Amino acid sequence: MPEFNESKYVDVDFNIDIDEFFEKCDNSEIDEVIDWLIDKGYINESQKPTNDLSFDEEQLHKNLDKIKNSYYILSNEDEEIIKQISNKL
Repeated sequence: MPEFNESKYVDVDFNIDIDEFFEKCDNSEIDEVIDWLIDKGYINESQKPTNDLSFDEEQLHKNLDKIKNSYYILSNEDEEIIKQISNKL
């Protein structure tokens, strides 16, 4: 993880801005944070960012996220369409 200057022998409270923390992280450290979020249940494995998706796959993921995050406003007809699509797979 990023290193911050602090004495190991003095008990000091200090605040680190979250943006500053993440800006100091390299890609592997960001991956560790994402894995931690998945392990703790804050995000699903399917939400893990990946760079190897095609444009169409990215659009599909965005659309599925919209549906998932707006479930409470879907009509019964919308839910039935989603079920039909799911049953095809």
